[in-house]
Amino acid sequence: MKDIKLEDRLIFALDVPEVAQAKDLVNQLDDSVNFYKIGMELLMTGQYFELMDWLIAKDKKVFVDLKFFDVPETVGRTIARLSQTGATFATIHGNQGLMEKAAENKGDLKVLAVTALTSLDRGDLDDLGFDCDVQDLLFLVLSELLKQAVMVLFLPVLKCHF
Repeated sequence: MKDIKLEDRLIFALDVPEVAQAKDLVNQLDDSVNFYKIGMELLMTGQYFELMDWLIAKDKKVFVDLKFFDVPETVGRTIARLSQTGATFATIHGNQGLMEKAAENKGDLKVLAVTALTSLDRGDLDDLGFDCDVQDLLFLVLSELLKQAVMVLFLPVLKCHF
């Protein structure tokens, strides 16, 4: 694992409704923060990519947190285009096909797979057809990802069926 520079260990979430507010925060934080996450709320301003370009022009790193989820080929092409923008990280949903296409097209972009949203609760899992709690689902997903990575890790027997 590569060493992470100290100044890159803090990622500041620009979870505000307007680009002007995001820019004000960046200007206030100045050199104390080098890495920013921009998410879906800012996408809806219509100025998302202008903000991303502005951050990159200021030598800031950008984490594009849009949790892409679509047909794998579409996500792959989206990641390929995003990899040309200067963004550092992007999120996709942790579906196998999506992860494969993103990996094929990521270039230098680092792609993070979201396996389960932290807002999921028992009712959501019931709606999705999972007969387990959120913790068991996360362990199930983790164990499958580890198998694919050819890593061995002992996990307790889980009671999750779908």
